[in-house]
Amino acid sequence: MGDRIAVLKDGLLMQVGTPQELYDTPNNVFVAGFIGSPAMNLLEAPVAEGAIQLGDRAVPLPADAAEALAKAGRTSAVLGMRPEDLRVTDSETSFPVEVQIVEGLGADAYVYTELAIPGGEPQDIVVRTDGRMHPARGQRLGLEVVEKHLHVFDPETGDRLTTA
Repeated sequence: MGDRIAVLKDGLLMQVGTPQELYDTPNNVFVAGFIGSPAMNLLEAPVAEGAIQLGDRAVPLPADAAEALAKAGRTSAVLGMRPEDLRVTDSETSFPVEVQIVEGLGADAYVYTELAIPGGEPQDIVVRTDGRMHPARGQRLGLEVVEKHLHVFDPETGDRLTTA
């Protein structure tokens, strides 16, 4: 692989950068879903009072994203979470899910589940966990987003709203 990658969509340049730059800070939803395996979880959900509604929980948005959404008059946002940036926890702030499928890969396991979105259809998500100590099908889990790796995108333009 080269030192720099150019990502094109329909002949238009979406982003140029190192593979790590594209992975860490994708400019838009297209690049976010293009880079990484498995792909980034991208969920559109309602926003209220600076937080996005996931399941029955409100996840606070970074201030810059909340401000941009409010300024644009948006009532929803696209939240991007890489499978490895979701952690299983029993914290009160976690959002509950039920394990549907576990794909054991040795050192890692991919846990497939759905997340209820208020006012919408449940959306599929993938969580990367320890391959030796993964949850079982049917088990209920609490998930939490590693906040410093949270990506927020405008639901209409697809552009990135977070600066970190």
